[in-house]
Amino acid sequence: MPLSRASRTDLMAWGHYVHSEPLWSTLPSADGRRRPGRPSRLTPGVVERYLFAIRLGNYRSVAARMAGISPATHYRWQRDTRPQFVAFWAAVDRAEAQCEVEVTANIVRLSRRSTRAALFWLSHMYPERWGPPT
Repeated sequence: MPLSRASRTDLMAWGHYVHSEPLWSTLPSADGRRRPGRPSRLTPGVVERYLFAIRLGNYRSVAARMAGISPATHYRWQRDTRPQFVAFWAAVDRAEAQCEVEVTANIVRLSRRSTRAALFWLSHMYPERWGPPT
């Protein structure tokens, strides 16, 4: 499946943070030895699958399952302050915003033909004026 332009941008931004500092890199060190410890499961493939699911409007827990991330790992990543995880969650926030913008644009576009869609959009954007009477 080809990557969208936004997806490539998110992966490049994430990759920049991961590989800009040798300490956080998953690549071997200068002397060719691998860093000690288990390799991180936060790989470009996992990030791509996770962001793809988020852009389709899924919850984070569903996106994690689709990417093959266990719930325990998912919650541990949310609390992790290392740069690659901070960059990952910044990419997730951008993907969620992108999805929201696309859905809102679709509702506004549909409201030109459907009064029901127009009332839905107005009642959710301006509940004090267009919401149900209280």
